[in-house]
Amino acid sequence: MHKIKQLGIVAGVLLVLTAIFLLNGCTPPAPKELTPEQRQAIQDSLMKQKTDSLNLLWSLGYEHYKQKNYGNAKKYFRQIAFMDFMGLNDRRLQKVYQYLGTCYIQMEPADWDSAEWSYIRGTEQLPDYPYNFEMLGYIYKTRGEIQKAIDMYSILTGLVPDTSLYWVELGDMQIADGNCEDGIASFREAVALEPKNPDIHEKLSEHMKDCGIDTDQIIESLKILVNQDPGNVRHRVDLAKNYMDIGEYREAASNLEVAISNEPENIQALDLSGRCYLETGPYSKAVDAFTKIQTLKPDDKNNLCNLAMAYTAQGQYASAMSHVRKALALDPDYGLTYITRGLIYETAADKCAEAKNNKLSFSDKLVYELAYNEYVKATRDLSKKQEANQRIGYVKPLLPTKADLFMHRNETISGPCYEWIQ
Repeated sequence: MHKIKQLGIVAGVLLVLTAIFLLNGCTPPAPKELTPEQRQAIQDSLMKQKTDSLNLLWSLGYEHYKQKNYGNAKKYFRQIAFMDFMGLNDRRLQKVYQYLGTCYIQMEPADWDSAEWSYIRGTEQLPDYPYNFEMLGYIYKTRGEIQKAIDMYSILTGLVPDTSLYWVELGDMQIADGNCEDGIASFREAVALEPKNPDIHEKLSEHMKDCGIDTDQIIESLKILVNQDPGNVRHRVDLAKNYMDIGEYREAASNLEVAISNEPENIQALDLSGRCYLETGPYSKAVDAFTKIQTLKPDDKNNLCNLAMAYTAQGQYASAMSHVRKALALDPDYGLTYITRGLIYETAADKCAEAKNNKLSFSDKLVYELAYNEYVKATRDLSKKQEANQRIGYVKPLLPTKADLFMHRNETISGPCYEWIQ
């Protein structure tokens, strides 16, 4: 009992001493606050760890992807998609869903649901990037989900309005959905972009027949509307589009001139007018129309390419190239700029060869090679790949042969035809 009392006394003394220490501020010292430099060093270390992890996973996944080992590539891309890379600003984190979606489609059997999820995540990460929307459109079209496909191609025509392929796909889906009016309108947009593409004209004609529409009937109806209201710009533009559908560019240009006189800054009318004069001449009027658009929309890269082609038609190749450079400065990944630059080289070589009764000199062949190289660059843009490959097929037989290169060693492009080439 005596020992218990002693222990109680000792415990009491300890409690009193502890209280005294606390009251006298003898608490353990607070952790020392980190300096801004220390905090930044920790943050940099974390970011480096994340970057190293991303580099490793991307390297492993992309190597399998290049070898078309899609099952193995998928494992690494999935890890990237689900890991925490918050705070890391790396475009690969946004594009990984594109590669992951492709892996799911290319696997045997294809995993369409997972591919759809991947591309949807891709659209969220890169809302201005067409590829993911294009693949979703393809998936929905394949599944027969027409309205979803229409939604995707509608977005694409808004993102890349100068790509005829998306207008064609949208028109096909709209007509499949029973909406002939919007479908035909979409095909007319495609025709305006590629007036010399016979496939688009043929599909448009087929759809018009399927929808019970005759172009001549439409033109007659629009002519009545124009006569009733001569100053109505919309009717004039619609009539011009229909004339362009059947290759009546002079009639189209005449109506567009009236439309532009009433609305001098109507970009659609100016654009269609420029395209008409590119077909018929005078090319100076095409230059005027596209130049006017440039003053209204200086960053319109598609118009810069059209303006370049108008100068090309006049033989002003240096001026044409300067406008292509402006378009490339706006978007170095824009396939149409490379096609346009290729067409400038190709047109110049054609004209120079024609002046010699189509006898190709070594310089001519070198210029065709410049065109070929530009078309190859254009194939990197999926929306222009088909058109670029068509141009490649045309110029490939005109390139220098091994014998030419052997016979003309150390020779470069020369002659008065090509003084503009820098």
